[in-house]
Amino acid sequence: MTTVERSRCTPGQWLHGLGWLAAGLLAGCVLLVAGVFALWPLAMWAVVYGPILAMTLWLVGASIYVLRTHGKPRDPRHSLFTAGVGVAPVYYGVIMLAAHMSI
Repeated sequence: MTTVERSRCTPGQWLHGLGWLAAGLLAGCVLLVAGVFALWPLAMWAVVYGPILAMTLWLVGASIYVLRTHGKPRDPRHSLFTAGVGVAPVYYGVIMLAAHMSI
């Protein structure tokens, strides 16, 4: 009896995961733009506080997901999507927080 080492994921699975990550990145950009437009009546503050609002929404959503799935197996597609959604809001939210704190 011989054992053959196989890769954990096939190329199709990698592409499928990459698709979920790309969909998350697109959704994160939409969340970022929605955060800015939600604060648009504040005009000049919308650009600063919009990304902070989007980052806060993502943090709350990701925390709820982690708490809901605590101790249960997590779906890797959902984890990739959640990670992708957080890239743009967290990146620009941290930049805007740093810029706001330096004033």
